[in-house]
Amino acid sequence: MHYVLLLAASNLPKTLFDHFVIQLESFLFYYIFTKSPTKELERNFSLWADELRQIAKEVNEDEQVKKFNIFLQERFVKSMTIKEDELTDYLKRYTFNSMQQYRTRCMLAKLTQYVDSFLLR
Repeated sequence: MHYVLLLAASNLPKTLFDHFVIQLESFLFYYIFTKSPTKELERNFSLWADELRQIAKEVNEDEQVKKFNIFLQERFVKSMTIKEDELTDYLKRYTFNSMQQYRTRCMLAKLTQYVDSFLLR
């Protein structure tokens, strides 16, 4: 379901696209682990894809970066901030059997990715 956003952002400059991928991964992590309904995401992603396509079409680089940052703030950061307490609570109560295995694998992969990023520096 997040591929529609990646496709919409694919025409962004590489630095913006790479930053977008990181932000999208973080955003999805919050939604996956708070067990939020995906219907909401499906609806939002199609609307957000339109916004991203418009941002990618912006010819003025400074204006593009400004619009891109506003998009991230309004769409991702606000949502993650709202879910922060819920995620913290859920992770405190997490046990191996309290979540589907694919979610646990996802969490372990993110932790591994985070640790690897520090080891490769």
